[in-house]
Amino acid sequence: MENKKATIKDVASLSKVSIKTVSRVINNEYGVSRTTKSKVLKSIKTLDYNPNKAAQGLRSKKSFLIGLVYDNPDKFYLSDIQTGVLETCAINGFSVVLFPCDHQEVDLTANLIEFSKRTNLDGLILTPPISDMKELVKSLQLEIPLCVVSPGLLTSNPLCVSSDDFEASYSMTCHLINQGHSEIGFIKGHKDHGATQHRLDGYLDALSDNNIEIKQENITEGDFSFDSGEIAAKQLLKKGTFSADCPVSGGCHRAETGNISIFAGCERSVFEQIKPLLFILGKKVLHTGSLGSASTLKVMTNFLATTHLVACCEALTAMKAADIDMGTAYEAIKISSGNTNTTLNKNIGKKNTNNKSTNSNVNITNISKNATPLTSEEKQIKINELINELNNISNGKIDIGEVTKKINEMINEQTINNKNQAMNKVISMLEKKIKISKE
Repeated sequence: MENKKATIKDVASLSKVSIKTVSRVINNEYGVSRTTKSKVLKSIKTLDYNPNKAAQGLRSKKSFLIGLVYDNPDKFYLSDIQTGVLETCAINGFSVVLFPCDHQEVDLTANLIEFSKRTNLDGLILTPPISDMKELVKSLQLEIPLCVVSPGLLTSNPLCVSSDDFEASYSMTCHLINQGHSEIGFIKGHKDHGATQHRLDGYLDALSDNNIEIKQENITEGDFSFDSGEIAAKQLLKKGTFSADCPVSGGCHRAETGNISIFAGCERSVFEQIKPLLFILGKKVLHTGSLGSASTLKVMTNFLATTHLVACCEALTAMKAADIDMGTAYEAIKISSGNTNTTLNKNIGKKNTNNKSTNSNVNITNISKNATPLTSEEKQIKINELINELNNISNGKIDIGEVTKKINEMINEQTINNKNQAMNKVISMLEKKIKISKE
């Protein structure tokens, strides 16, 4: 058996108000307190009451239709407005009728009046630049209720959603000035939008109030679309500017010491201007030619570095398999034709005061990972993984907790510098045990 559909009488009974009061709430009429309205709306939701719009329309002579009028090149702007209108209308039981138009058409006022009467609209929402057309707004007010969105001019219409375009533009310009900027560009919107002049006035007043020269070449035209904004911005940026691509090379250790190499791809005159700055950042600076050439060469150096690292990893892996000491292998590379600046990482084969290699315990895992040494955290994870692997090989005969405890105690007993070496030794030891166990 289907549930009985709730009626307006049920809503009135649950809310403990009259049917007339419920009707006023549904139709958004005046004369209902916020408390009562909230109580009625809660009852409507509880009972899942859906008013009969057709019956409402007959009684109130309403169509429950709102017209949205627009002519704006920015689809994203319109989309946001449309979404808000649709959501609000849906909550209040209204539908939306879209009316796209050209704000410059001669008979626009007459067409809007005819449209509103033909569709029996309960109201119109006007967006810029239509909302900036004072005479049109004045004429429409006599025919149908209006809501004006972001008017760029003062209107007698009480229903409007506006913003202070002057203050917004003034504040943004002052913000840039406070950041130390004085060459500030301004992209104007379409001349038919009232907001355009307000925003320009805010920009000009901000410059004037901060004693910054107003330059007409820093002001360009737009039409409130993304495409026109991009074109206008590029035009402004071309004035008194230049471009250069300057990738760096040499590795993190050279960057830390200010000894990085810098490639500069740009016009020679530009290179001469920026050269003093580049030599502050690095000790080796190369002008590579036109714009883009530096980035191309950077790709080449990355290719060579990767090739050398891969070759180094393969060679050391082979030596590891042959039971050659890693420190000895390093010394062999160092004094032979296999030596390259890329191959020899400063952290590999570092000698102690006795002039003996301290890298006999270097873990091949560290090298095979793009020649980047493992961090302490990564080494600890590696140790735990090796313990678990050894336990699996021995069929669970190892007390993982106890082994881990003893290893950590041994490592923590070392100084900070020696902890790294100690962890390397543990990793090497575990790898050897695993290898023997597998054999």
